[in-house]
Amino acid sequence: MNFDSPEEMKILTKEIRRFVENEIDPISDEIEENGKIPDDLIKKMKKLGFFGFAIPQEYGGGGLSILEQCMVYEVLGRTNSCIRTY
Repeated sequence: MNFDSPEEMKILTKEIRRFVENEIDPISDEIEENGKIPDDLIKKMKKLGFFGFAIPQEYGGGGLSILEQCMVYEVLGRTNSCIRTY
């Protein structure tokens, strides 16, 4: 059995990891202290399609499988768990 991720999934998780490191890591403590995700961060996430991973592509979503969604949520939750569940 081959348990390697498809190349496109590796690229997606790498891009999300970069976003997390650049956009979420620096304000993670602020998010925890205020109990709120800043609106500008939500707008950036929306623009990048973070809220449509499970929606089929024919309806404008990412069309990710359950496994792919789990991989994305794992990367999102590395810094701040509330981002993963948003």
